[in-house]
Amino acid sequence: MAAVKDLPEMQGEGNKRHLLTSIHKLNIDINSKFVALDGVMKDLEKVAVFLRLIPDKRFIDENNISELDYVKYHLEVFFHKVATGSDLLKLLVNVLFELNIENRNCNLNILKKKLPEEHHQNFIQLIEAYDKTFETIKFLRNKNSHEAKFYDDEFERLAMIDNLYRNSKKFDMETESLNLIMPVGYLEFKIKEWRKGKVEWITEAINAYEKYIDKIIENSVYIYFTKYKSWVEEKTG
Repeated sequence: MAAVKDLPEMQGEGNKRHLLTSIHKLNIDINSKFVALDGVMKDLEKVAVFLRLIPDKRFIDENNISELDYVKYHLEVFFHKVATGSDLLKLLVNVLFELNIENRNCNLNILKKKLPEEHHQNFIQLIEAYDKTFETIKFLRNKNSHEAKFYDDEFERLAMIDNLYRNSKKFDMETESLNLIMPVGYLEFKIKEWRKGKVEWITEAINAYEKYIDKIIENSVYIYFTKYKSWVEEKTG
């Protein structure tokens, strides 16, 4: 990912923004979006790490959660971070081209109307490709955020059996009938396989995220330097 230090004349914003020139304000604004996009990238990578490092069984039992609960929670975080990436891409275009769209209204339809056609391929189409690539994840995020739903058939099946075992143990009930459905050892194996599959899926998504972010930052830096060059020529001409 491109380093924010590559942009010229970096200055701390502090409480002196009103003293900065327009080009330096732009520098700060787009760099803040670069940093935010990079932060999302690091958060996505953390999710993969957390899913590889499951707490020991005693800790899980003492806190009344299951391995499935642990994985589900981090997957929900993952969904939200991917959706945040999409929002940040739109906000980056907004500040880069100084479109002055309110953050809450900064969506693709408005960007298309306000952004010059010549820049659609390098920005609008890139964001559309991002949203298409992560369409399923954004759907899962919306369902989770607005309806508290978590769609995963294998999770539901494993969670149902796991809860039966956990409740049977809690209330000192027999589990022989459950063993006929799915032995404990096989259940644990299936949960680990499910978790492993999610880690692989997340890793692929992170790789895709990084490619999109690197490309839009590359395009943004080019636009910024074009603006910077014009500003310098104007000041020295």
